[in-house]
Amino acid sequence: PLRGWYPNLGVGVRALGMGGAYTAIANDPSGPQWNPAGLCQVQTGKIDLMNSDLYGTNIQYGYLGGAFNLWKLGRTGFFIKRLDANAALNFPYLEYTVALSKAKQFRSPILGQIQVGINMKYMPLNIESDRYSVKAYGLGVDAGIMIRKGKLRFASVVKDPYTIIEGSKYYKGVDDGKVEERLKPVVIFGMAFVPNLNWRLAVDAEKKDSNMAWRMGLEHWINDAIAWRIGLNDNNITAGFGIGVGRYELNYGYQQGEFGNTHRMGFALQL
Repeated sequence: PLRGWYPNLGVGVRALGMGGAYTAIANDPSGPQWNPAGLCQVQTGKIDLMNSDLYGTNIQYGYLGGAFNLWKLGRTGFFIKRLDANAALNFPYLEYTVALSKAKQFRSPILGQIQVGINMKYMPLNIESDRYSVKAYGLGVDAGIMIRKGKLRFASVVKDPYTIIEGSKYYKGVDDGKVEERLKPVVIFGMAFVPNLNWRLAVDAEKKDSNMAWRMGLEHWINDAIAWRIGLNDNNITAGFGIGVGRYELNYGYQQGEFGNTHRMGFALQL
């Protein structure tokens, strides 16, 4: 596949520490990548960045995101994801996702707070090996909903319901035809229990082929500055912590995996 790694890689160190069970949480700048409806909860004027060496393979995976209240546009977010496999493959291989996020919320006397959101994405791809090269791009959308009723959160997101990556391939610099690949749609359901601002317990379920992949996570803020996290991502243990000082927040996340363990560091800034 043209984008074999990228579409299903999550972002955000906090979410990683919670096992990726983030669909019904999604309340930081990385949230729109998990569920764009969560943008309604994100503190505006905040940016978040992350970088990781995936599984120790020299594949560099980075992310930058933010949320703002813009004049006439209201609550708006963005995120940029970059995967650079040059060092691992010994030839240029770059994947990007550049997205703009929008969300709105409504109040229902029966259901409580209802949030809906959408990501609009541009996804370019550039591969340049000794013989073959590929230049392609795709346009995609994600749509999500979140219902907040008391201490409970219910959420769902559909990613890439009809995203096609298309472009051209070249053999030794000569046009060798067109390439086209439809990304496989992803549907995720999530639920969270938030008894107070210090504790969050979340569960996600994602349909993969004929099976369901389950993710579970727990976060506890010991005080206003220190948090710990633990989770389970499809039988892989995850953990992490966060430290906040004033306008700054530092996060660390760890996850086991079949290709090796992943360590991620992230930094957030309130402008």
